Amino acid sequence: MAPRIPAKIFENIEAPKDLTQDQEDLKRQIYEKMRPNRRKFVDRLGYDNWVTSLA
Repeated sequence: MAPRIPAKIFENIEAPKDLTQDQEDLKRQIYEKMRPNRRKFVDRLGYDNWVTSLA
C-alpha cells in the first residue's frame, strides 16, 4: 500500500487568483464529475484552495 500523502502539500500557498465566471463554472463541473474518493481529497484541501490547471 502506498504511503498516505497529506492533502496539505497540494494546497495553494499563494493568494488565490480570481477566476473568470467561465473558469469557475468549469471548475465546478470538474468537481461534480469527480469520483467520491477524489472529491473527499478536494474537500480536505478546501474547494477554494484546490488548484486546477485552469488558473
